[in-house]
Amino acid sequence: MLSGGLDSSVVACAAAQDSLALSCVNVRTNDPGGDERRYARSVCDHLGIALEERAFALEGIDLDRSAAAALPRPVSRAFEYEARRQAHAVAAEVGADLVLTGGGGDNIFCSLQSVAPLLDCLAWFPDRREFWRVAREISELCDASLVTVVRRAWFRSWRKRRPIPTDVDLRFLSAAAREQGATLPRHPWLQPPGTVLPGKAAHVSLLLGTQHLTEDSDPQAGRRLLSPLISQPIVELCLRIPSWMWFDRGCNRAVARHAFDADLPPDVAWRRSKGSPDSFLVEMFDANRDRIRALLLHGNLARHGLLDTDALATHLDDPGPVRGSDHVRILRLVDIEAWTRCWPA
Repeated sequence: MLSGGLDSSVVACAAAQDSLALSCVNVRTNDPGGDERRYARSVCDHLGIALEERAFALEGIDLDRSAAAALPRPVSRAFEYEARRQAHAVAAEVGADLVLTGGGGDNIFCSLQSVAPLLDCLAWFPDRREFWRVAREISELCDASLVTVVRRAWFRSWRKRRPIPTDVDLRFLSAAAREQGATLPRHPWLQPPGTVLPGKAAHVSLLLGTQHLTEDSDPQAGRRLLSPLISQPIVELCLRIPSWMWFDRGCNRAVARHAFDADLPPDVAWRRSKGSPDSFLVEMFDANRDRIRALLLHGNLARHGLLDTDALATHLDDPGPVRGSDHVRILRLVDIEAWTRCWPA
């Protein structure tokens, strides 16, 4: 599954070097923001690999079907299932027995936009040259002035170490559910020991976002879907690399970029842009408003008092164009609702 981004390109390159019989598939949106065929073609031309090009299709979306039906947590998304459906279709056509993705690359390769790695650098290097180099890289990456970056690092260095903040989305939950969600115990990876440097602690916290990739959404399937970047040897190797070393040429994930620099086209190895499937999520939301309304306002989550049905109804009945990210949150709740219906209780 070659998006054209760095992570899936690294997987394709490594698989090609391992002499696997490899074909690639790129699944795009109709909107230019999610159309990365140019980069996928560049990688395949460079590696001499065949590329199949497909598009997200609303016809492949079934909001009543959970892609995580066989799993203990609702970790899969409907739009992700559509991309996988397209990939498995191509795999069947070419006779492939395995589908590979670049999932988890951002997390494993330390895709941070933070001054925390600067503090790690400062703690390790009495020589300030490396500090200023990393500060300039973060400044370019975040499109912020060097003065701003250094000032934030200085304030952060004086601030008492705090647990890493959690990003808990409580939108469209009932008051009782929000209250309960706000008091949930923190994951231990978000409460690092005092001996762990702040940049490394931030890197570890990124690994929480990869947990849904450790389980294939259909463990009984004859053709497996794997995310090799989150295999244990790679994770342990990346965690041993100092956090500040992941920044170079105004990019994060720099260690991976350097490692594959000679094996990938330059426009991919050091690209800073990133595609997004959000336009397809907007299409999904607009095309399925009535079904979303039925699932969420009269489903299991509402029946158990977990949703703010009034807020959901107001949003779903708004005839205006989709704005912001509320539609993403609502579609996530639909994924969870579909998953609850897989269990007899």
